[in-house]
Amino acid sequence: MNYEEIEKYLHNGLTEDEQKSFEQAIATDPALAAEVKLYKQTEQQLLAKANAAAGEAQLTQQLTALNKKYFGPKDKAQVVSIKKRKRLYYYIGGAAAALLAIFLLQPLLSTQKSADELYAENAGEIYSFGSSSRGGDGKVDAVSLFAAKKYKEALAILEPIATNNGDTLLAKAVCYTETGNSDKAHTIYNSLANVKDYANRASLYKAMLYLKKGDKANCRKTLEQIPKDADQFDAAAKLLKEL
Repeated sequence: MNYEEIEKYLHNGLTEDEQKSFEQAIATDPALAAEVKLYKQTEQQLLAKANAAAGEAQLTQQLTALNKKYFGPKDKAQVVSIKKRKRLYYYIGGAAAALLAIFLLQPLLSTQKSADELYAENAGEIYSFGSSSRGGDGKVDAVSLFAAKKYKEALAILEPIATNNGDTLLAKAVCYTETGNSDKAHTIYNSLANVKDYANRASLYKAMLYLKKGDKANCRKTLEQIPKDADQFDAAAKLLKEL
């Protein structure tokens, strides 16, 4: 079997006539077609990123097939040249290294939580706002609506309130985050960045906004800006460990 020709075929290294001739050979020779398929699948596994969910099973299957074909019992008439054996040793050695990497990375990959999971797990502990965040008539409590996760209804009460009160502004921002208006939430958090009593809390909430959007990098960067003496530091440190 000419493995150099298979490699050229898979990487567009043949002339147009050679390409047609090789494709005809594949169509009429099941053994050649199987070799090309095995070569292509194994190469794709080596080039793919380590993916514990799919890569492990596929690489194991390819390694087993290669090992059985070229290093297991075979007829005396089947001879593989030294040059081709070296190529196969290198090829299977690379596949084994990739498989080992998957085994080593699997614990990390399996415990890695998505941004959505982290947001859902931490939002209840991080978000809060006080009794100042109520409707003007005092009859409907935005806090209760927020606690019930009725963010749209809470926002209907909070949004008309024109105030510089930090708790109310943060409450609005959280409701904006939960109802898909991240730009307005971001604007509020930035407006509180230099307000002494609310800056760190706004940073923590802003980090959660990034997490809601799936932006772990900016979430991490924002959490790292919260100083150790801030009330929000422990929550920030906890979330950083989970990222």
